[in-house]
Amino acid sequence: MEIPKNNKQTEQEAIITYYVAECTEFPVLGEYHERLKTLQEAMELYEKIPAERMNGIKGIGFRLEDGSIYDGNFDLMVMGEMQTEFINEIPQYRDSPLVQKAIADMEAILLERRPEQDVSELVEKAEEPQQPMPEVKEGKAVQMEESRNPVTEVRKSVGDTEVLEKQSAELKKAAENAPKQTEPYPAAAKSSLS
Repeated sequence: MEIPKNNKQTEQEAIITYYVAECTEFPVLGEYHERLKTLQEAMELYEKIPAERMNGIKGIGFRLEDGSIYDGNFDLMVMGEMQTEFINEIPQYRDSPLVQKAIADMEAILLERRPEQDVSELVEKAEEPQQPMPEVKEGKAVQMEESRNPVTEVRKSVGDTEVLEKQSAELKKAAENAPKQTEPYPAAAKSSLS
């Protein structure tokens, strides 16, 4: 029996490609493009898909082929929102320079395409007059508290000793009004137990 001279496993060179899906949850239900070489190409296809065409959520994803168990499609950006947190929860993706470069490139593309939108939103928010917060007067707050809990009214006016006496009197009264049983079991149940 011959032993092979080279026992090392050949490592597959890692490759990353991109896909665009009209519906990220079920890619087969709409327009779908795969094996795209660049994120720029993926973004152009993404922008051509009208959002109102179907009720799906469109997005861009990547496919990392490195011979690991993580080969396959994974969302990179869905409806303009990066999926960085989810991607980095998987150690294989977090440690892959290709995936991390894809994240950085996608963020750069999103920043490049949104500056006018973000600036106009910030200008609109700055032009809106800020409404002052309503002032809360201490007297009203105390009055509201007192109306909810009559014991606090007594505490504020009389003192802690009388409050404790009032609470113990209320507990005694509740105990007196509680239904009483003379025997642990009713007579009918007692006769069936014997």
